[in-house]
Amino acid sequence: MRCAYCFARTHTHVPQKIPNINFSKIEEQLRKLIGNNKGREVCLHGGEPLALPKYLLEAFFKMLYEVNGRSAIQTNLYNLDDDHIRMFKRYNVSIGASIDGPPELTYSGAFQKSQRSRKYTLKGFTRT
Repeated sequence: MRCAYCFARTHTHVPQKIPNINFSKIEEQLRKLIGNNKGREVCLHGGEPLALPKYLLEAFFKMLYEVNGRSAIQTNLYNLDDDHIRMFKRYNVSIGASIDGPPELTYSGAFQKSQRSRKYTLKGFTRT
């Protein structure tokens, strides 16, 4: 989507080769971190997870489901389709949707100090 304010711009604007992902190493570390505390929030985010090929996204969800019983995703929903929804249901995935804020915050340097203190209104919600 090439959003001008994206923190990952330098990495995402160049076509990337899908890396060789060592799922067994990731699973090993998750099992250590989660231990007996299944059900913790483990979230895929950063860039746009729904830009991943579906087979890779499903592999992550399946592994997280087997290790933790659930997972989460933070997405802008741009690429969302029925296949994704089926995966979310099958692997107990919670969904967080990112939506751009008011233009003065989003497009003029996102969260610059001078912008943070400005008052704005978004559909009746006032924030200072």
